[in-house]
Amino acid sequence: MTQPYQARTVRVAAKMSSTRAQFAINFDGPGIDPASIPDPNAAYALDRIGNRGLVLLQAFMDEFEFDEASKTIKFAKVRTDAS
Repeated sequence: MTQPYQARTVRVAAKMSSTRAQFAINFDGPGIDPASIPDPNAAYALDRIGNRGLVLLQAFMDEFEFDEASKTIKFAKVRTDAS
């Protein structure tokens, strides 16, 4: 691996209970532009390869957000009575 990627790190935190699973992923390097992620309900949403994972997270998670610097992604799934 070469610079600048060699020195970058990714940190993952998870917190789970019987009713909720929440995750936070923090990464070094430039942040993600949230405006570049298509609406998960748009017909073309999965066409752009670089955003597929983020589109799927938005579609399947109950909560999804970026921090102000767009370098931390937080998402959660909440158990409902039907789950």
